[in-house]
Amino acid sequence: MQKTINLLGIIALGSFVAGMFPAVGIYFSILGFILTTVLYAKVDKLGYGTNLLNFTLYQWVVILVPTGILTYLGVERFSQGSNGVTYLIIMLVVALLLFLAFTNYFIAKSLLSLGEQTDSLWFKISGTLTKVGAFTMPILLGMLFVMLAQPFFLLGCILYKPAGDLK
Repeated sequence: MQKTINLLGIIALGSFVAGMFPAVGIYFSILGFILTTVLYAKVDKLGYGTNLLNFTLYQWVVILVPTGILTYLGVERFSQGSNGVTYLIIMLVVALLLFLAFTNYFIAKSLLSLGEQTDSLWFKISGTLTKVGAFTMPILLGMLFVMLAQPFFLLGCILYKPAGDLK
């Protein structure tokens, strides 16, 4: 399991970096996003008491469904004619940001616990950045901190060694 986590961490970090290049970046970003989710599942199975995958899946469902519906309905078209629709959309976005803050707080707790149990500075940094992101999510600054936390999580996966194997 350790070698799988290390290898997936390398590929996901490479995808994260390659995602910054124009034209092909979106494909690498999607690959990195999927691999990071797979890593969350693998880390959860290690027995450290983390719930990274569950909270990530909650985020996917709760964020993607309303966003998809709003995109499908063409919200811009409706909001131009009515202030009521605009306020409704703003309230929905604020509610989604608060939900992200709530779930990212629990993701941060899992990462910090993982960092303590594995004595990994990378997981601790990722947890700290995610926690700061959770508290600053309602003002949109949190997205930046959560994005900054991802490479540290991936570095933690690359360098991961079971707690008994620390030397």
